[in-house]
Amino acid sequence: MPRQSRDQELMKKNRELRETNRLLRAEIDARRAAEEAVRTRDLWLRAILDNAPIEIALKDRRGRIMAISQNVARDHGLSTDAYVGKTTENFIPPEVAASYMLADQEIIADGRPIQQAVTEDWEGRTRHLLNQKFPLRDENGTIIGICSLTSDMTQLKEAEQRLNQSQKMEAIGKLTGGIAHDVNNLLAVIQGSAELILLNKDDIEDHLAVIVQATERGADLTQRLLAFARQQPLRPQRIVIDRIVIEATTLLKYTLGPSVHIRLDLPPDTWFTTVDPGQIENVILNLALNARDAMPDGGRLSISCTNVRLGDSQAANKQGLEIGDYVCLEVADSGSGMSAEVLERAFDPFFTTKEEGKGSGLGLSMVYGFAKQSGGQATIESQEGKGTKVRMFLPRSASPANVSAGEPELPSETGKGERVLVVEDESAIRVMTEQILTSLEYEPTVVSDTDAALRALRNDGPFDLLLSDVILGEALTGLDLARKIRVRNPNIALVLMSGYPGKAEDAPPGCQYLKKPFRRSQLARTLRAALEPAL
Repeated sequence: MPRQSRDQELMKKNRELRETNRLLRAEIDARRAAEEAVRTRDLWLRAILDNAPIEIALKDRRGRIMAISQNVARDHGLSTDAYVGKTTENFIPPEVAASYMLADQEIIADGRPIQQAVTEDWEGRTRHLLNQKFPLRDENGTIIGICSLTSDMTQLKEAEQRLNQSQKMEAIGKLTGGIAHDVNNLLAVIQGSAELILLNKDDIEDHLAVIVQATERGADLTQRLLAFARQQPLRPQRIVIDRIVIEATTLLKYTLGPSVHIRLDLPPDTWFTTVDPGQIENVILNLALNARDAMPDGGRLSISCTNVRLGDSQAANKQGLEIGDYVCLEVADSGSGMSAEVLERAFDPFFTTKEEGKGSGLGLSMVYGFAKQSGGQATIESQEGKGTKVRMFLPRSASPANVSAGEPELPSETGKGERVLVVEDESAIRVMTEQILTSLEYEPTVVSDTDAALRALRNDGPFDLLLSDVILGEALTGLDLARKIRVRNPNIALVLMSGYPGKAEDAPPGCQYLKKPFRRSQLARTLRAALEPAL
């Protein structure tokens, strides 16, 4: 081969060798860069696992831990390596681990992220945790594992509980001031009227009427509390609300005074609704008194009834109601109105703009509670200087019309010498009840507790009727006593009385309930209804 050709061939091989070396160096540099990137990524991942403020766990498809954050290991006094290859139930009680592992299985099954609130309670410690899990996928989208991120919400939860407790105590303080003011006013009326009776017996009827009125107002105050709590036992009847409005307006004219002009808008075709007539009267009274306070110099009070048909979800949702027919009771005034801040809290319990001790803050919350308890809704519209408008929506009644607007005042019915066993732990009420029963021509035997009642049944029986308080301050309640006595004497009539609402469905068949405080006529009618249920 000529020398020139050999030189050219040698130069070619040198070039190829240099290119090979260059490519080799580039591959080595790339590998070194990749290895460095992996080391950097591992350092970053380890830094995350060592310093994360939340708990992190990486698991494979079988729930085995592949990596875990340092705070988890530190919390259990272990190293992070001790977790690798283990499952959650190897470190916490099975009943606690079960919810976590079930969530892992759901993620592997459907591939959707999961968020769960978990309360761990073990080894004398309670933790409130927020656990977020999502699937880990490879480059082909196949699920290869699970990432779990857990935030410890215990301190936040405890702070929330402390705040709620603080707000609760503040609300109770407001309630105490308002209720104490109202109750003291009632007691002052009763005490003053009683002293006037002692001084001047000529006007006894007028003073007694004032005392009765004060006790009725006191009873109404407790009903407002129960209505706010939605525990007021309602007595719904199928009525047309405008009849109640007309009757209430007659009383309002004297309550509001001549400076407040009342205007009624009551169409003749108002639908029937099934509600408690007495609570409707309370609603109208509360709203009217609020309106009077907002119009110290007088003004206009408008009360109207309207048939409202909510035929689509948008209109219903706007009022916070279901689709359907409603009767709307609207009470509007031309008073001072509410600011946006006051309007936002108007239905809140115990909230009032009156001076401390001048109101309980339960009037509007009672209206709201009654509306919700009756299956409806209450709303408020108001602007400063432009008055206030309160609407209460009540479902239209679909049942047959058969009941008048209010419970008729039937004459009191006297007894026929029946023997009545009275169980009451309050001495003053025992004395009063015994006197009323005697005046109604019953033969009462009065005891203070259930043991005495059972002895009386054994030694002094038989009795025609048991009249017992529900709450007796002992293990055996009036309801328990009624059940026990009914077993021994199936024919005895039962009446339970209480200042707190009872569950009539828990009572023996035929048992009557009497709400405290009660009038003589109410007691008389309840006793006859228990003794003569068919009449």
